[in-house]
Amino acid sequence: MWRMYNAGQEESTKVTHSFFRMIFNTRFNIGFGSPKTDVCSKCLELKERLKAANITEREKQKLLTEYRVHKERSKAFFSLLKEKREDMLTLSFDCQKNFALPKIPDQSVYYSRQFYLYNFTIVQGSSKDALTKENVFIYTWGEHEYPKGSNEIASALFHRLKNTDFTGTTVLRCVADGCGGQNKNTTMMFMLQYWFAKHAPNNLKKIEAVFPIPGHSFIPPDRVFAQIEKKLKKIETLVEPSEFDNILSESGTVFKPGRDYADHDWKKTSSAFLKPPAQWHFKFAPTLEIFRNEIIRC
Repeated sequence: MWRMYNAGQEESTKVTHSFFRMIFNTRFNIGFGSPKTDVCSKCLELKERLKAANITEREKQKLLTEYRVHKERSKAFFSLLKEKREDMLTLSFDCQKNFALPKIPDQSVYYSRQFYLYNFTIVQGSSKDALTKENVFIYTWGEHEYPKGSNEIASALFHRLKNTDFTGTTVLRCVADGCGGQNKNTTMMFMLQYWFAKHAPNNLKKIEAVFPIPGHSFIPPDRVFAQIEKKLKKIETLVEPSEFDNILSESGTVFKPGRDYADHDWKKTSSAFLKPPAQWHFKFAPTLEIFRNEIIRC
């Protein structure tokens, strides 16, 4: 900007870089933000449709209403995530993006077949609680050991449920994103039902499964992942899975399948009790919500 300014000035009115910077910082109320990332697709879609010049006033009002409802639903989710009650325990869980091993500066690694390490993290408590080793539980394994599917996720959560103190708790709230292959599926629901019937204490009366709307699913495990990724960026070389485990152990208590708990085939067990969704005698239909005299399909 300084160069652009001087390029359009005569020699007598050109200024130094420091003078231009001083005037720009003190005389103009202008701020610069970082580019946004991971923005909600639905929010972007509605904003772009609202910018269209050929929409009618009625269509504009309908889009505005849909956008407001979308934002209100996201606010409602984050309110649930912040909620703390003496009779309720919240478990939020998610999978971190796969970590490729080995991590070395050699450029040939880019063209070589690496193997993935998985990190499934469970955080006990609300989004207001501090993250410590006492409430962050990290379940990690490699692709050479087990896949990363609904069985592995359900097995890790089952282990956590069996080793959690529910004294004085009447409601268990499970919060996770809506990934169908890992969290939002019949395998997970069956495991929760099985644990509730066979292992849950008598004082526990209800289990709530909360799945946020896509694009607004920032939950406590994401804070743990940010800590881990920040540490990994500072390390140039990682060749052993144990080195990765050591980094994870700085952010939470680490558990490994086969060593600390069993990887159970929940999908096979559930098939003996549950019909496939296609054979259910009912279906899940979208709900209709009235917002400011407009009917919105949710």
